[in-house]
Amino acid sequence: MILDTPTKAAYYTVTLRDRERRGRNYMANLQTVREAHPGEEGGTHTAGSPSMNPSHSPTPEATREQLERLLASPHFASSPRCQKLLRYVVEKTIQGSAESLKERNLGVEVFGREAAYDTNANPMVRVAAGEVRKKLAQYYFEPGSLGQIRIEIPVGSYVPEFTLPNPGPADKKRAPRPEAVHPDVAEVQAEATLVAVPLATVRPRRRAVKLAVLASGLLAICAGLLGWRAITVESPIQKFWAPALKSPNQVLLCSGQLRASRMQLDPMPSRNPGATATPFGQQGDDAPNLPQVAVLNDSITLANIAGMLRSERKQFWVRSERNANYEALQRGPVVLIGALNNDWTMHLMRNMRFQFNQDERAKLWWISDQKNPGVKLGAKSPDGKVPLTQDLAIVARVLDPETRQPAFIVAGLTSEGTLAAGNFVTNPQYLSDFLKTALPNWQNANLEILLSVNVIDNQPGPPRVIASSVW
Repeated sequence: MILDTPTKAAYYTVTLRDRERRGRNYMANLQTVREAHPGEEGGTHTAGSPSMNPSHSPTPEATREQLERLLASPHFASSPRCQKLLRYVVEKTIQGSAESLKERNLGVEVFGREAAYDTNANPMVRVAAGEVRKKLAQYYFEPGSLGQIRIEIPVGSYVPEFTLPNPGPADKKRAPRPEAVHPDVAEVQAEATLVAVPLATVRPRRRAVKLAVLASGLLAICAGLLGWRAITVESPIQKFWAPALKSPNQVLLCSGQLRASRMQLDPMPSRNPGATATPFGQQGDDAPNLPQVAVLNDSITLANIAGMLRSERKQFWVRSERNANYEALQRGPVVLIGALNNDWTMHLMRNMRFQFNQDERAKLWWISDQKNPGVKLGAKSPDGKVPLTQDLAIVARVLDPETRQPAFIVAGLTSEGTLAAGNFVTNPQYLSDFLKTALPNWQNANLEILLSVNVIDNQPGPPRVIASSVW
């Protein structure tokens, strides 16, 4: 039968009153029996009772036995320092030398400190005693410790106290033996417990469960928000390369090349008097029939960009400038590496603000600025007679007006500049520094960046942004 709360309360009230009345009648009858047989009282403690007198201390043998039981427990077995301290203070107390249990004496005798050591600077004894007290409390908290001698070290003292188990107060009436409790009285106690449980225990437990569920839900929501933020926040590389990374098509990596000269084909022309050496990269009369040569720094740049795309799980394919046709550029995003050795780069830049230029007769290379047409930025001769100490490079991210595909330019006046430009577009820190000062709305527009880099021993240093254009 299921009762609602008011009905339960009324039911228990009537039941309790009836059983209390029967319990009183039983106790009156029991008292009559005790008066008739005074020597058979079940509640009187006689001299032969096994209960211990709290005024007596346990024997040294029993105390040592309890000490060994403590030291062998998991609480003390893993701490030799606590074992050593507890054994020492217990033995000294059993031997009657409790007055010697002072902090300095313990530091010297137990932990081997010098007699004049500073107890304020070295609180080892106090720390160890605190650990022992905690381990003792943990041991005696376990149900298996009931009925055992208690060994405790009061706070503020190092002298242990030994207490016999079950030291019930002498002036407190002993509880009647189980057989002396009338069934109705026991049932009354059980019913009273049933009444108290819903009010004192169940509700707090339910409230605790609700709070735990609510806290778990909040933690799950916070974790989800943090995870969502970590997923949605783009890195500097993801922001710059977004048109390529978000495209459904593969990215074409197109690197420039130089036609090999007779100098590269025959490094020792003196052995071939009929050969006419030409500077590296310069085309002779039979240049169309000579093989193509990849520039080392351009190849390193291509490898760096390919590694970045692979880390972003973006597929790509590679073609040289000579083998890439217009149809290949229409398939998807393209990255053009190199400038004066890559005709596709020169073709795409013809309408940009910053452009690469060369004068073959004057043997001069430079970058022009359409806003200042007469200025030749970074002008240098490719003959290699003057050591290169500085180079300029261009990084661009545009929408090719002919193919309608995203196009990226990574190129320098020399191969050192191309390598520096490749470092710029694959280094999160370089991109992050640029994005902090980038022109507004750059992510939705065409972008061109002019870089300057110092060169030492043919190795480019960190690239610096000296100008940028957005349109």
